[in-house]
Amino acid sequence: MGTPTDISRLGATYLAYVGGSVVLLGLTMSLSAMARVKGMLNFPLLVSLWTNLLNLCLSALAIFAFPWGLVGVALATVMSRFLGCLWLWLRLDLFKSWAWTGNLLSSKLLALTLPAVGERLMMRLGDLLTLTLLTGLGTKVIAANSIGESLTQFNYLPALGMATATLILVAEAYGKQELQAGADVLKRAYVLASPMMLLLSGMIYGLGQDLIGFFTADGAVRAGSRIVLFYSFLGSPITAGVMVLTSFWQAVGKSQLPLYATSFGMWGIRIGLGYLLIAQFQLGLTGLWLATILDNLWRLVYLCYHYTKYETVD
Repeated sequence: MGTPTDISRLGATYLAYVGGSVVLLGLTMSLSAMARVKGMLNFPLLVSLWTNLLNLCLSALAIFAFPWGLVGVALATVMSRFLGCLWLWLRLDLFKSWAWTGNLLSSKLLALTLPAVGERLMMRLGDLLTLTLLTGLGTKVIAANSIGESLTQFNYLPALGMATATLILVAEAYGKQELQAGADVLKRAYVLASPMMLLLSGMIYGLGQDLIGFFTADGAVRAGSRIVLFYSFLGSPITAGVMVLTSFWQAVGKSQLPLYATSFGMWGIRIGLGYLLIAQFQLGLTGLWLATILDNLWRLVYLCYHYTKYETVD
């Protein structure tokens, strides 16, 4: 991807350990979803909290107490994921009534799952390719984007919570044929998620200088990270809408719509337009994040358009 050899070697080492444990991450996400469906809404949060605290402590030991470096940090991540997954598995007690009727592979299950998986795949592959757009701008730009994205992860928390609630409540209403109740849940979720996300992202941006200072003292990196925080704040109402609507469509069994929206938005707008703004107009991080906002705006418009059609039909 254009990074220096020593950095690439370190990245490959970390990926070999952490990437190999991706099955634990996937299993944890599935078990957390099962827990929420069973009404254990707070338990996945508790597991996530303790998993991250354990990861933090073990990583600190690997760096400061033992000379294990990056390998130690990677092993700390793997161990934390394993213990968190095990905790969920034991609490759910899945083998207590481990039986099902009919075929193991359900066509309905696959019809709902595969588009959702495809949507996430398009996002992750797109994220990887957008990173390659920045490699030619130097390691400082990559570092600035990485720091900024690390801080903006907090911005998504209100929308993530509302999206999870939307998925559960709309699916419940849809199963009972209470379509108006599902529509009300969607509207309330967005009205709550958008201002909360805007407020939180505004706070992160306002405290940006101090927060970025924990990561670097380099002036160029700090300036680049501030760009990321600003555009994340600017696009937060749009992002909230996309996340809530995505959950809505998955809840009513139309998970292919977010897949279509994400595929075109990510590959046609974020990557295509991002390349033009970076390579042709020399806008750097600003160009990438402008393309990101336009990508999210396209997805919001597309999902809203289909929602108006859905509301009219129903």
